[in-house]
Amino acid sequence: MLKPNKHMIFTIILFLLIVLACAVVSLWLTDARARLWTSYVIGFVFSTIVGGKLIQPLSQNMHERVKGYIRAEYPQISFRRIRPLDWFPAVFGYIERPMYTASVLFGKPEFIAVWLGVKMLARWSLPRTEEDKITDSRHRYYPVLVGNLLGVAYGVAGALVIKWLKYPCRFWFALATMAILVLGTLSLTLYESYKYKNWLQNKEI
Repeated sequence: MLKPNKHMIFTIILFLLIVLACAVVSLWLTDARARLWTSYVIGFVFSTIVGGKLIQPLSQNMHERVKGYIRAEYPQISFRRIRPLDWFPAVFGYIERPMYTASVLFGKPEFIAVWLGVKMLARWSLPRTEEDKITDSRHRYYPVLVGNLLGVAYGVAGALVIKWLKYPCRFWFALATMAILVLGTLSLTLYESYKYKNWLQNKEI
């Protein structure tokens, strides 16, 4: 099971740099055009990079735990059919989150619902064998659901950060939103790691 330590360290450092940039924008940057463009950079970096670096280890922990459940219950299943969190979903997330941010900024948040509907429809329309029905169990959809919800949350938060940083008096709104998301995702990641380790220990007893 991969450890999220490197991801966490990188993300925390990047998040602190974003907080510093927010302070500079709100307290010392007086030019309106410079403030606007800096706000866009901060918002999109937060939704795209910070969101990705935090969601990836959480999703990976959840997928590993589900694979452990399937391994214990169905030892005959080939793990080639239990797709891990490889590069494709991670890269796809880096494309999705800025799209969510842009859709909110352009006043078209309904795009998020339409896009999620298309993704789920495509997932259900794929041909499935008997092994697929086992590996694509209800437990298997939890990591996908959590990853999608967090992706939407970071995308919307990035748009809100951009809007709030345009006004110095709303700096704390942007900071609080980012801090809540970062701390919440880190807590979920640690919780998933704890649950998986406990499950392994109970299995060995």
